[in-house]
Amino acid sequence: MLNLAVCSALPTSSWTAFTKLVSQWLMHPLWIILGLAILLGAAQLLRRRQRRVFNLTIASLLLIYGLAIAPPSVNLAEKALVSLLPKDSGVRADAIVVLGRGSVFNLSRVELATQLWQTDRAPLIFTSGMGDSPVMLKMLEEQGIPEAVLDGEGCSQTTQENALFTVEALQPKGVKRILLITDSPHMLRSSSPFKASDLT
Repeated sequence: MLNLAVCSALPTSSWTAFTKLVSQWLMHPLWIILGLAILLGAAQLLRRRQRRVFNLTIASLLLIYGLAIAPPSVNLAEKALVSLLPKDSGVRADAIVVLGRGSVFNLSRVELATQLWQTDRAPLIFTSGMGDSPVMLKMLEEQGIPEAVLDGEGCSQTTQENALFTVEALQPKGVKRILLITDSPHMLRSSSPFKASDLT
């Protein structure tokens, strides 16, 4: 496992901090609706014609956002994303890489990694993600996976860093082919940096 002391030494760019804040804000409909309601309130200070245009714009944004987060839209988008993903070829890999993305996803990812390891799809399981990696490693041990085949890094805060730190840890071990575990919407965004880093 990468030394966690290294994490604090890594610079966090202001862009990374900003995008993390925005993504957390976008994931909570209540915050979006509250923000748009505040804008509607502020619009009342504008002149009548400007206020009408502003109100119409805010109402349109609310409608678009509501449609975007509606279950049928989410299901349709997920199906479209999944159709773009390459199918599992069944070929044995050098490592199973499990990306963290919050505690909600940890159990299902650990169970899938355990299943893949038990069916001899790869000899090593590597977890990646600040906060999630140590938790998932512990869960994997509780599933009966030997500590000797477990490794991970707990520094990464972005998908790009997941790939960067994973490659940094795995390439010296001769790992070239991985099985990447994440959720469907995140898979397309995740696979690109790993491919760019010569892990397939």
